Amino acid sequence: MAAISACRCAAGHSGSGRVVVAAAADSGHRAVAAHPAQGRAGGLREPGTWRAAGRPRPARDADGAARVKRVDPPLIGFAAASGTGKTTLLEGVLGALVDAGLRCAVIKATHHDFEIDRPGKDSHRLRGAGAAAVLLTGPTRMALIETRTAEPSLDEAIERVMPGVPDLILVEGFRDAPIDKIEVYRAAMGRPPRFTADPHIVAIATDIELDSGGLPRLDLNRPETVAAFIRRHCGR
Repeated sequence: MAAISACRCAAGHSGSGRVVVAAAADSGHRAVAAHPAQGRAGGLREPGTWRAAGRPRPARDADGAARVKRVDPPLIGFAAASGTGKTTLLEGVLGALVDAGLRCAVIKATHHDFEIDRPGKDSHRLRGAGAAAVLLTGPTRMALIETRTAEPSLDEAIERVMPGVPDLILVEGFRDAPIDKIEVYRAAMGRPPRFTADPHIVAIATDIELDSGGLPRLDLNRPETVAAFIRRHCGR
């Protein structure tokens, strides 16, 4: 899995749970460890202090479905079918956000198992010996490798990136999570857009003219305009 070079990201690994977390910074690499979510002053967050990008929401939907925790800094997701170009767009958006001086964290979910460790390395041998978690540290990077028995939730992934104190969290995957999202839509995929069925979609990044139902329509091929929308929407 390729790192996003424009933002100098470092990746953490959660084993069979298949969630990648990355923190981007202007001054080097930092991955994240399993610490409680903290405020900027270092204290633990009180329950209920999480918030959505752009606007606060209640803890549950009207039908009683539990909502994901909200964070400050805000988060915004990218939703699309596989092969639409989410990662390519996100790479360009991240570059624009970092150029604007924002410290960004990325949470990426994958449906496939993956391995960032290498057989024969000490860390791989220690995991093979039974370690439930191995934390690697180096001069400019730190990565936590966990073996999971269940797929991590978005809440867990959010808490993992909080020690990096990001200004903004971007989420790729978790398509059905109740967080604000930008839909990435290409007509060539041959599928209808999702925004009519997902009330959490706040804008559409597309390469065609379409009726967006009043939602902002962003140029898929101009990531800087998508980044500008995110900054306005999230107050950054």
